[in-house]
Amino acid sequence: MRLSASQLGLAPLLKTAPLQAIARLHSLVAAGAVPDDELGRPRDAASADRLRGVAELLLSGTTAPALLVAAIAHADVATAAPFASHNGIVARSLERLVLVSRGVDAKSLMVPEAGHLALRAEYESNLRAYGAGEARGVHAWALYAAEAFAAGAEASPLRRDAE
Repeated sequence: MRLSASQLGLAPLLKTAPLQAIARLHSLVAAGAVPDDELGRPRDAASADRLRGVAELLLSGTTAPALLVAAIAHADVATAAPFASHNGIVARSLERLVLVSRGVDAKSLMVPEAGHLALRAEYESNLRAYGAGEARGVHAWALYAAEAFAAGAEASPLRRDAE
């Protein structure tokens, strides 16, 4: 609940200080589950490096499609597991924030999490492939993410109202 209530307020921060936004996502979701001194803090130097890489991507001014940037940010956080816990939730929340902050889903009406849930087996296998670090796995993740985003758009409450 804490995450859902505060998440969208972090979208502007994602554009200027993505590491702070990601740390805040973790702090919101893991509060009470991990010691306070671990909230929003990477587990180790390698995890901090991976988060810096995600931040660089988000600040890079890339012309890559926002859906691809969201998918890569999600997969990087999910596979690096930089925090002591709740990495999957942070990764999916970050994905949503990227979609909001880059204008793909400015009002956060799409439900990408529903797409991932509907395609759970594919989600898990494609994350493993991405985590292997080979181009084929990254490609497979990107294709999977497009399917999941489409399923998430179908799950939108607005979609149901239009029918």
